[in-house]
Order: sequence, then C-alpha cells, then structure tokens
Amino acid sequence: MIAIDPKSLLADAPGDATLDAVETELAARGLTLGFALGAHGKTTVRDWLARGAPGAPCAFEDPADHLVAGVEATLANGQRLEVRPGPRRAVGPDLVALVMGTTRFARVDRAWLRVHLREARRPSLGVPAVDLDPPPSPAEARLVDAIASALSKP
Repeated sequence: MIAIDPKSLLADAPGDATLDAVETELAARGLTLGFALGAHGKTTVRDWLARGAPGAPCAFEDPADHLVAGVEATLANGQRLEVRPGPRRAVGPDLVALVMGTTRFARVDRAWLRVHLREARRPSLGVPAVDLDPPPSPAEARLVDAIASALSKP
C-alpha cells in the first residue's frame, strides 16, 4: 500500500489510505508517524492533512523537521499539482500549504510523509502546543476567497 524510502525516512502514502493502515505498515518496519496505533481510526491521509494533521508531533519539538515532504493533489479547477519530495532546506513557495488544513484549494491524492524510527525518542519541550496563527483579517479572507475563485476556473 505504501512505499518507504528508509534512507530519507519518507513514506509515500495514497490519500485514501487510513492512518491506522499506514501506521501498521510502518510499525512492521520499525517506523512510525509519531502517534499510537488506533489514535485516528478510519481517518484517511487526505482528511487528516485537510484538518491540519491533528495529533502530529508538534513542529516546535524539532523546527528543522517536516511532516509532509511532497504531495500530489488535484486542484479545485481539476488541474494536477505535484510537489516532489525535497529537503527541508529547499527554497521556493510552500505549495504544500495549499493542501494543509483545508479542502478548499485541492484534494490530496498522495503524500510523502516524514517517518521516524520507532525506538527513537523525540525531544519534548514540556509545554503544551500553542496556536500562534491569529485568525485571518478581513483583507486576508478576501485574498483567500480570490485565490479559491481563481483556482476553481478551468
């Protein structure tokens, strides 16, 4: 179901795969996405990313790490988007952000997810996660609406 690159620690998972199925397959190889089996039930990779990846390890625990290294998606206007897996230090626009936390702009068809060794312990800051993103201003909301409108036109 998923392909794993053990050197780069990336798992290529279809968008309709359940997180539990992905985690089960990873566990058999000594790897993990970073949460317990059964934590997400029948949630698919697509839905999980669209909801902003709840339960994923906190980005503040390792700011140099990343959750999604690449993605294939279908934009709202039917065009295909492919962001090939690349190193975290790669430059350019963050097109993965188009599919994280929303279904408005695109639908995830495949995602290259960063996995970790199961026995490795992730550092913990010992503080609860904090949402540092303020709600969008009216101007930002209008801009998002304009982008969504432009993406929905063929």
